[in-house]
Amino acid sequence: MKRIFIVAGVFLLVIGVLLGATWRFLHSEAGNRWLVERAMEASDGALRLEGVRGRLGETLAADEVTWVQDGLRVDARDVRVQGEVSLWPPRVALAEVSVGSLQVAIDGSTPEQAEPLDWSDTLEALTAPVPIEVDRWDLGPVELVERASPPQRVLNSASGSLRWDDAIAFPSLAWDAPGTTGQGSLELSLLSPFEHTVELDAQLPALERAPGVQLSLVGSDVETRLSLTAEGEDRLEVEGLLSQPLDDPGIHFEVTSEAFELAPGFSLASLSLRLTGPLAAPAIDAIGVLLAEDAPPTPWSLKGRVKDSSLHVDSLRLEAGERPYEASGTVSLSPGRLHVDPLSLVSEDGLSS
Repeated sequence: MKRIFIVAGVFLLVIGVLLGATWRFLHSEAGNRWLVERAMEASDGALRLEGVRGRLGETLAADEVTWVQDGLRVDARDVRVQGEVSLWPPRVALAEVSVGSLQVAIDGSTPEQAEPLDWSDTLEALTAPVPIEVDRWDLGPVELVERASPPQRVLNSASGSLRWDDAIAFPSLAWDAPGTTGQGSLELSLLSPFEHTVELDAQLPALERAPGVQLSLVGSDVETRLSLTAEGEDRLEVEGLLSQPLDDPGIHFEVTSEAFELAPGFSLASLSLRLTGPLAAPAIDAIGVLLAEDAPPTPWSLKGRVKDSSLHVDSLRLEAGERPYEASGTVSLSPGRLHVDPLSLVSEDGLSS
């Protein structure tokens, strides 16, 4: 029995020495070079790191990190990581992560997906192998390049904190992008029922009379409740429910406003709009009052359906003076253009216009 204890003790001592040596090696510059080489080999050529320096546990930096796969190329420059990796309990705790700039290029050769994406499996596959915490991350300019088009700036800068385990959480988040700035927080569970919470407070100068936007999303894979408010000189409120958001989504949204300017001299004095049904083709039911310069208030109502980037108008009723009008037709909402098919506009006395 004594010999068994001696052998066991020697065995544990050897294991401890090996683990200690491994730990010291991985925290040396030689160990970092070894890890970088193994990581590039494991990626089968998709990952490339250049100008790596520093050591794990202190500050590790790289001049450039590149990932190329399936028509997608991601270039990150001036990458710096400061923090610790714990072997037991397994954990990655980073004080700071910074990326000087990021460019994402899509060459259009990505193979088409043969069948619909299973969001449940996709999200569960994103769970972190070990808990990761980042006290602060900073991201510089982000550019998007599609095929041979010139680079397009989609983000000026962003910063925040991060927690990643069986959920992805940004307890704090701030951004500066073309046309908007803001801050907020978000959390998404990567396991069923995929509970999520998003709270954002943004500025959208393009909405001149209501540039302050607050957005709240709370829910799961069963349903998500949305609340949005845009305010300034005008105020617009949106309350909605998105059912089955990851599978076959349906919506029930209600939009209200006491006054909202659509264009100079052209505004809605009041608005009540409801969208219900499947997300791909919701029914629309709205009433309101239209105000235009040098014209009396015009009450109106609309019934129709949004489908295939078009608004199919079943009935648009305008109370224009003493002669109400009814209209029907189709309005194309395709990005970059607005096309209105000939509308049949008929007054209640049978006169067309």
